[in-house]
Order: sequence, then C-alpha cells, then structure tokens
Amino acid sequence: MTGKLQTGERIDALFLWTFVINVLIPKAGFKLGGIPITFGNVMIFCLILYSLIVGHVRDRKIGSPFVLYFFGVCFWCLRFAVSFESGSPLSELIGYLVPLCVYPAAFFIAPLFLRTKPQIERISRILYWCLLVLFCYTMLQALFGIGSVDIPGITVNYSDYQSNPSGWWLDKNNAVGDASKMISTYQNGNLFGVTIILLFPIALSSEKKMLGKMFFWVLFVLSVLLSGSRTVYLGLILLVVYYAVRGIAQMRVRIGTIVAIGVAGIAVAAGVVFVVTRFAPDMFDRVMSLFDLETMLQGAGRTDGAIRYFQWLARQPVAFLFGAVGMDYSGFAYEMTYVCVFLLGGLVGFMLFMGFLLSAVGRAVGRLPKRNALARAFFIAIVVYWVIAFVEGGYWLPPVAWNVWAIVGIARCYGKLFIKEDAKKPIVQKDRSTQII
Repeated sequence: MTGKLQTGERIDALFLWTFVINVLIPKAGFKLGGIPITFGNVMIFCLILYSLIVGHVRDRKIGSPFVLYFFGVCFWCLRFAVSFESGSPLSELIGYLVPLCVYPAAFFIAPLFLRTKPQIERISRILYWCLLVLFCYTMLQALFGIGSVDIPGITVNYSDYQSNPSGWWLDKNNAVGDASKMISTYQNGNLFGVTIILLFPIALSSEKKMLGKMFFWVLFVLSVLLSGSRTVYLGLILLVVYYAVRGIAQMRVRIGTIVAIGVAGIAVAAGVVFVVTRFAPDMFDRVMSLFDLETMLQGAGRTDGAIRYFQWLARQPVAFLFGAVGMDYSGFAYEMTYVCVFLLGGLVGFMLFMGFLLSAVGRAVGRLPKRNALARAFFIAIVVYWVIAFVEGGYWLPPVAWNVWAIVGIARCYGKLFIKEDAKKPIVQKDRSTQII
C-alpha cells in the first residue's frame, strides 16, 4: 500500500515480522543437536510468549477448537514421552511435537493482533511482495544454479550448508534425474510448492491491475513447475480450473473475445512449457507423468509402504489405537499429513487432530462472506491445501504448519469482522402504512 498508513492498518511489529520471516526466509539459521534454530522459530517463540503476557488471552472465549486443541496437546505430549522412554531420539520427537502442539497456536494468536479489515488487507498485500521475491529467487536458481545464488544462514540453514557446500540441496530429496527441484528459500521443492499453493490465492487477490496479475500468474506457474512436486501440480490444476470457471462465469463478452483469451492462454502455456523444458527438462517429464495412471497409483513410491504398514497394523491393536511406539516415522507417510498423523497417534490421535482441524477450518471458512474477493481467496487457498495434504502436506517441516494455521486464523478474523459489521448495521423496517394491499 502507498501513502500514509491509517491507524486501523497498523499491525503489531512482532506479529508482522513473525509472519513475513516464516514466509520469506523460513530456513535462516542453524541446527543445534539436529534441532533447527531458525529466525522464524525464535520469532514464533517470542510471539507466543508475548501473546500470553500482553495479548489479553484471558478475555477470549474458550470454544470447541481450543478444547480439542488442548486435549490434543495433552495426548501428543504423553504419546511422545512414551516414545522417548522407548528409545526414540529427542530431535525426531521434537520434529513432530512442535507442528502438532506449538504451530497450531497461530490460529488462536491471529485474533489478538488483527482487529480491522484494513490490517488483513495489508497482510495480503505484504504477502504479494513476499511471494514475488520468492518467485524471482526461484528464477535465479533455475538460471544460474542453486549453489551460485545461495546465502548460507539466510536462504539455506547454515549447518546444512556446512555439511555439503557444493550440493546440500540434493541431500534434501530434491534430485530429479540429473537435475534438482527448485527450492527458493525452503531447501525442499515439495515444501516450497505446498507453501506457495497455500499463499498464492491470498496474495493474488491484493493485486488490482490486470498486467500485474498476469505477471504474478506466470511466475507462480513457473515456480510450481520447477518445484518438481507432482502433487503440487495437482494443486495448480485445481487452482487454474477454479479461476478459469469463475472467470468465464463472470464474463459478459462475445464469443470472439473468449476465443481470443483462450488462444492467449494457450500461447502463455506454450511459453511456460518452453522455458521449463529449456532449463529443467526432467521437471517437464514429471508434469507429463501426471497423465500416467500407473505412476500416479504408485503415489511417488509411497503406496507399497502404505500397504505393508496397514498389513502390520491389522495385527497390532495397541498401535491401531495409540500409534506405533518406536517406529521409524520418516518412511512412506512422512509428507502425507493425514496418514502420518494416524501412524504417529493411532485412531485416538487422528480423531483429536481431525476434530481440531475440522472445527477450526469450519469456524474460519464458514463465516467468510461470499461476495468478497479476499474471502474467496482464503476459502480456495485453505481448501486446496488440505486436499493436497492427503499426499503432500509437508506438514512436519517448518514453516508449513505455522503458515497454515496462521492463514486459517487470519481467515477466521476476516469472517468475524464481517459478522460484526453486519450486526452493527441498522435494521431498516418497512412502513406498513405505505404498503399496497
């Protein structure tokens, strides 16, 4: 936004910078005993502590999302305490405990700091510029190579960089043939892909100029394709179909104009394909594999592991109820949010997680106004993310889980503000004396 900020647009600096850093440079920092100490996580810790001290938490009503979240935290802490006693390494357990118990706090923190619609609109605009930086950085990686443009400690975790300065990105499951997935500042292509799928619709809604929208779309599509995640490609298809159908439904133009737009769209798509095949031909092969049924049924190599696990689970009633203590959790389900939650916590943990998820998301999207561009953006972003989370949630690695719950919390704020405005509107009663009988 340009010009002098209005009072209602100002956002608490700690909340704003926590949001920005976890979007822009989420891996900045180092590791201590295998545990990532990132700028983003430090900011999250400070924000949670600050919210508890001065955030008027006691004034908030306790609803069903918080109750389910509280019982979930109790369960997961007990569950992982048992795993630790059984010999599971602390660093691995923290990697699951934090996204399940700490990051969802963003859902409850957002309402403490976002009290007006201009604040949320400003957040969406800031998000636009953050994604623009990420997209441009991705293009630099594709043109010059990841190792040529990385900044240790900022765009890549310093400890990861030290372990293999000339190829640290290939140690993050990014290899595709002889090439690498483009990762921007996220160190992993899948992680980068699911994040921008979540954030793109919200950022796009803040851009009013058609040329700016088109430029943003092109960079987004290129970045998604270069991320190399086939599940994220599915998310891209869902977004394209949604915007195409909505755009056609709203058009009041002649058939010739529609044909011209279609031809222009095909030309842009051809240009994107040319760029991707020119700089990352292996990525284009991954795109085309979306149309190979056999490849899709393999679930990127996860299907066989899932079958073996559920065969084993049928003979283990305790693991079915409370999760498999002492198992290697980094196997087939690591990125499949729902399956991995079930693997970690069994039926009990899964029901607590899904109860909180459905309650929180229901509170957020159920209150969003239907005839508002930013509200529609929140809706489509949240829905598409949780759809692709069946296969590619990337939920366990920072900052995805924090960003997801922050967006759900911000959407909840936006819907509540509209409800408050509607409640304040005076009720206009008709004068019955003037009605014609």
